[in-house]
Amino acid sequence: MKYQPIEQTYVVLTQEKGLSKITGQPYTKIILVGTRDRDEYTTYIDTANHNHENWHHITHNPTHGFVLTKLRVKKHKDRLLVDADSKPIIAAEHELQSYILDHLREVWAEQDAKKANKFRDLFE
Repeated sequence: MKYQPIEQTYVVLTQEKGLSKITGQPYTKIILVGTRDRDEYTTYIDTANHNHENWHHITHNPTHGFVLTKLRVKKHKDRLLVDADSKPIIAAEHELQSYILDHLREVWAEQDAKKANKFRDLFE
C-alpha cells in the first residue's frame, strides 16, 4: 500500500495593499503561515497579471480568515514564497480572521503539550 503525504494547509496572517514598482498597478502582499511546519510564506498578487483572479475572493475580503490548500511553494534565497500562479482552494473561511488564528494557536498549544509529555515520558 502506497501512502500519500498529508498536504499542508496555510492560514492567511495579513494582507497589505500597495502599488507595484514594476507595473504601477495595485498589488496585494499576502503573508501566510503553514499549519504543519509553522513557517511563514509570502506571495504578491499583482492586478496586472491574470493570476490575480485565482486570489480574487481572498484579496477582496482582507479582514476574513482563510485556510488555504493547493498552494505551490518554493524557497527563494532565505524566503519561502507561494507561487502567485497557484490556484488556492479555500478549505475554511470565517468572517473574523482572529477566529481562525485563535483556533490555530489552540491547536499548536495542544500539539506542543503532547510533544512535551512524550519527551518527558522517555525519561521517567
